[in-house]
Amino acid sequence: MTQRYKRQIELAGFGIDAQSRLARASAMVVGVGAIGSVAAMRLAAAGVGRLVLVDHDQVELSNLHRQTYFTMDDLGVNKAKALARRIHDLNPSVKIDPYAVCADAALATELATDCDVIIDGVDDFAFKLQLGDIASAADVPYVFGGASGYLAVVSTVFPRQTPCLRCHFKREMPPPPHGVLGPLPGVTGSLQACEAIKVVTGVGRPLVKTLQLFNILSGTVECKPFSPWDECPRCNHDVVRGDNNLNQP
Repeated sequence: MTQRYKRQIELAGFGIDAQSRLARASAMVVGVGAIGSVAAMRLAAAGVGRLVLVDHDQVELSNLHRQTYFTMDDLGVNKAKALARRIHDLNPSVKIDPYAVCADAALATELATDCDVIIDGVDDFAFKLQLGDIASAADVPYVFGGASGYLAVVSTVFPRQTPCLRCHFKREMPPPPHGVLGPLPGVTGSLQACEAIKVVTGVGRPLVKTLQLFNILSGTVECKPFSPWDECPRCNHDVVRGDNNLNQP
């Protein structure tokens, strides 16, 4: 393990202890298209112990400008299974459980109980909120991410410790995405992988109570803080007004 992850282990504040915690961790990635595939591959390369990949879609030609871990040979192949092969080729020590099925609430709830972090790679915003509810019910940290147009967004939620996505968006639903610049989802997925690593290793401070927005056109990064929403149906009574037990930088 030391040689493969040498450049990571030698980081100040990381070391062999954090690497060992990462190797014992399980991460579930729901939706392994443009965003989720990058998050999963980055976690595998970094040395996560187990990945649960959930996606019912097949690889299509229109995916390839942004879903770069798939190739022409993968056209028509289920994304979870195709990505599992890529991950195995990259790092065979990672245990991979691919599920070539629709990530409905029942399945996600069942799988979440055996994971240490959930990573959101889905397109549908309503299901993003539902995935956050599932993470909250299972008491599993949830890393939200999105990419639309020229904007990447990321945030992390700790159930019963920090406000959830509904607390930020309230009743406002973002407009459906209309196109995305090819490299942008990779930015989101990489940031989500970093968040997941912070969550499971305890190194650094996750992006809690904050929505980070990266505008690729202007090259600017904006962090929008948000507080518990009194009308939130999920965490109104659960959120602890404070996060003193979360990791510090």
